Amino acid sequence: MNKQQTLVEFLNFSFTYPTSEGLPALQKISLKIKTGNLTVLCGMNGSGKTTLLRHLKPELSPAGEITGDLIFADRLYQKKDENNRQKIAYVMQNPSNQIIMDSVWHELAFGLENQGLKTEEIERRIAEISIFFGIETWIDKKVAELSGGEKQILNLASNMILQPDLLVLDEPTAQLDPIARRDFLQMLFYVHSETGISIVISEHNLNDLLENADHVLFLDKGKLDFTGSANGLTDYLFNNDHPYKAVLPIATQAGYLVDQVQRTESSNTMPLSIKQGRDLLNRTFSHQSAVTDIDHKNIIAEDKNGNSDNDTKILTADRIWYRYSPEDDLVLKEASFNLYENEIFAVMGGNGSGKSTLLYLLSRALKPLKGQIKSTVQKRIAMLGQNPEAVFAQDTVLQVLTEFKQRFTNTDREISDMIDLFDLRDILQRHPYDISGGEKQKLALAKVLLIKPDILLLDEPFKSLDVIYKQKIKQILSELKAKMSIVIVTHDVDAIAEIADRCAMIFNRRIIAEAPTQDFFQKNSYFTTTTYRLTRDIIPGCIVFNDLQQKLINLTSGE
Repeated sequence: MNKQQTLVEFLNFSFTYPTSEGLPALQKISLKIKTGNLTVLCGMNGSGKTTLLRHLKPELSPAGEITGDLIFADRLYQKKDENNRQKIAYVMQNPSNQIIMDSVWHELAFGLENQGLKTEEIERRIAEISIFFGIETWIDKKVAELSGGEKQILNLASNMILQPDLLVLDEPTAQLDPIARRDFLQMLFYVHSETGISIVISEHNLNDLLENADHVLFLDKGKLDFTGSANGLTDYLFNNDHPYKAVLPIATQAGYLVDQVQRTESSNTMPLSIKQGRDLLNRTFSHQSAVTDIDHKNIIAEDKNGNSDNDTKILTADRIWYRYSPEDDLVLKEASFNLYENEIFAVMGGNGSGKSTLLYLLSRALKPLKGQIKSTVQKRIAMLGQNPEAVFAQDTVLQVLTEFKQRFTNTDREISDMIDLFDLRDILQRHPYDISGGEKQKLALAKVLLIKPDILLLDEPFKSLDVIYKQKIKQILSELKAKMSIVIVTHDVDAIAEIADRCAMIFNRRIIAEAPTQDFFQKNSYFTTTTYRLTRDIIPGCIVFNDLQQKLINLTSGE
């Protein structure tokens, strides 16, 4: 049996940003990426994941001080090395930031034309990659006509058509709806199995991903804390009671929970997939009739978590119509809903369904063609869009937070409290573009909250957040509900299920399926939480992981 070759090697590699006051973003990293492996890179926000990945793509590597060596295919990395540039493909989080041509055909051809290939070779490769990815019916479409999931698949295809040796992906599913995310990952796994290409992917959401990993890397504060198998990572995190264990697949967490409540020793292999987790729950609880005899009256009572305490309408969208230009299709048609005082209302749906457009209409940044948006009384409305960098126009984090100090009469105490609330004190003198994605998200939300809104509109507020930051943001939003009403557009069904009072979907240009959160997710089979996918028809009434945890504890205690 041939020994697996090393494609990339970091040797005692450290990196320091010019603005980091001497604190290294990466500290003495030594690791090997093997040829043909699917390597998953994970870790907290600010742990150095994106910094590490960008050093794999010479033209994207950041400026700063480097010590140690980085070797690709037995050669030291050189930024001007054209061979490295062609052999390494990089897929970013937002496909709109990477796709540069107007049509699918031109996007696929762009890189090949830059390599100087003949027309016949370009056509052959486009034909092959289109059939392989199943996108031949898109070939003449404008990129603007594609959904977010389709754009990301095109982004992947336009990188793979260059026939790279290494494919690097930095949170490629962060902006995809749950179904588009699964479709993208399945396509990625198909590419890996069919081509044998080496893949390195960074993700916060490890569900549906970790089960396919050949190798896992865990970064913590710029240091490589773990390298090994997926099951090795789960043991490492649980044995050390590391807070990052909460980001492991729900099936894995359920496996450890079953062992805990049954007071048994952990098995050598914990479930990593939904199927493995369901098999475990079926084996463990199929003989216990108590699971299926749960008092459904209690479940119904739990479902009534909508507006029963407060039915005061503060904003109404009444039969809204909107299109961006006369020649475009309608984005929204007869879209209606009510927003109530002191509630969190979540809007979900597929990529390109009109969710963000709805928020811009509610914020008055856009004006509907037909219909009305009415407030019962004058309300201050603030919106944070998907791109947090759009609200940064200053050179330091502190300047971002103090920009509106006079306009909204923010006191020094209010600004200081906001800094502490979002844990920003250690980065106040950093440039806002040089901080991590999660830190950018926190900074942008802190700035918007200093506007002191009555209605807060948030577009993908959980994007790029690790488990600690996400839990913090959920807690903050839950507490803010006492002071304001919040509308959240999100693809993160697991996060929103924990804090929303009501949920709805946009489909066919309308807002449908409005329901209290528990009821909403129990009625969905596909657009639902990971916990419900795991427990459906086995342990009723489990929408979020805390539901499963409580039911298993009650079950084993005889309640």
